[in-house]
Amino acid sequence: MSGAAEYVGGDIESALVELIDTLAFDSAPQARRLVELLSARGWTGWTELRRTGTIAL
Repeated sequence: MSGAAEYVGGDIESALVELIDTLAFDSAPQARRLVELLSARGWTGWTELRRTGTIAL
């Protein structure tokens, strides 16, 4: 084992999710487009994907 931290699932604090999302949007323009596509297909979030239950047609 390399000693690196490993994410194994579970809840992430909303402030951390917001920070990671903001950094992704600011550093990679493609990230914002990907979130738009996810939203159109019924998903929300970037760091913590969740089903919205609605799909834009």
